[in-house]
Amino acid sequence: MDSEKKHSAKKQKISALFSAIAVCLIDAFFIWNILTHSENSSFILLALIVSIAGIVGILVALFMRLREIDKGEEYDSRNY
Repeated sequence: MDSEKKHSAKKQKISALFSAIAVCLIDAFFIWNILTHSENSSFILLALIVSIAGIVGILVALFMRLREIDKGEEYDSRNY
């Protein structure tokens, strides 16, 4: 049973990483698109702030999720 939990935790970590990478890449593409095609400087600044804040938020959520998987909190919640 313990090896099953480890295998499941590994799958969950990989899934969390791929999801975070995918969203960060989409956000990075959005940043690149704004920087190369926009002429309004105030819009560029606003878009950069929002996009960078989004990437930081995604990374924080990723690290929180990985910590949660390591602690096994998800398995504890199945008891309720």
